Amino acid sequence: MTIRAAIYSGGPSLEDTWRGGYDLGIAINRAAKVVPLIYWQWLCAGDLLSNPDVFQDYPIPSAGYFTVNPSVLTDLPPRKNDRHLLAWDALPPLPASTSFSITAALHLAAYIGAKTIDVYGHDQHSTLHIPYDDEHSGGKRALAESTEVGRAVSLLDTLPVPVNFIKG
Repeated sequence: MTIRAAIYSGGPSLEDTWRGGYDLGIAINRAAKVVPLIYWQWLCAGDLLSNPDVFQDYPIPSAGYFTVNPSVLTDLPPRKNDRHLLAWDALPPLPASTSFSITAALHLAAYIGAKTIDVYGHDQHSTLHIPYDDEHSGGKRALAESTEVGRAVSLLDTLPVPVNFIKG
């Protein structure tokens, strides 16, 4: 069986570009509020541990949560504790240096068995269209994230699992 995966990232182009019809859907952070729940099964968010209150009113994923640290399970409200929780470092192909949800989501899709991955909304801009360099880390986030994503895409290409970034 060929699994086609979609990763829905939270950039501003997501609202105009996302499509359904995939075998596997992974929402990253605020994408879970943009793309209807019927199109994704996993919520990937490293921020769950550091800020569980942000996710209180998010849809509950049918498969589970993919986050940096499994102890987040105890921080989630009881209604969400019945979902599977998978830590980023639990996946064999995931490099220890993974710092960004987009990279983790790429590896989760491959781990589940995706043969192709389409990424929507990965703009490296906030929802206010502010580039990451202006908003985060004094200009370092966009470069660090791009480098890490490039490594992940190169690794996936060797499997081979092609990754397509769908832009608006």
